[in-house]
Amino acid sequence: MSDLEAAVKSDGQLLGLIRGARPESIQLNPVSQINLASWIVKTCQVFDRMGALPPVFTVVDRANFERERVPSASTRVMLGTMHGDRLLRFYAARSTDQLVVVTTLQIRHLIMQTLVGYEGGATGTASAVQIWPIQVPAAMAPPVEFFTEDELNEFAGHPLTSTERDQ
Repeated sequence: MSDLEAAVKSDGQLLGLIRGARPESIQLNPVSQINLASWIVKTCQVFDRMGALPPVFTVVDRANFERERVPSASTRVMLGTMHGDRLLRFYAARSTDQLVVVTTLQIRHLIMQTLVGYEGGATGTASAVQIWPIQVPAAMAPPVEFFTEDELNEFAGHPLTSTERDQ
């Protein structure tokens, strides 16, 4: 996985977004979208294993990602930005029927989300852009709108309502 870390780091766009670069100045070509989406899934899986709660990603989820090195076809990856400078925040939830996994990671200004097994429509916010499955032409990432604290809390649970989450 160090090759993935190197590809994302050399691209420079991830670090720019974390540091608060103006979102409208960043274009993600398909290769950047693949690398960044893969890095986000890998990073969410790592954070998921570090928590005190049981992990939401299953052994099969992790093994499939390790083998394929890209998010699965049933995965959607979203990006957004937020005013404020919180160093790190991680949310994870699995639906009570065990079919949908949602993880949301904030590193400083950047909000990253994975939705695994979700087949619904839009995420319900104009503050995020989908980067996986890749978008052609290149995605403008993320939108200029910023998340508020309330919007982030709602987005972190999407598409699961509080009664559908098991953690």
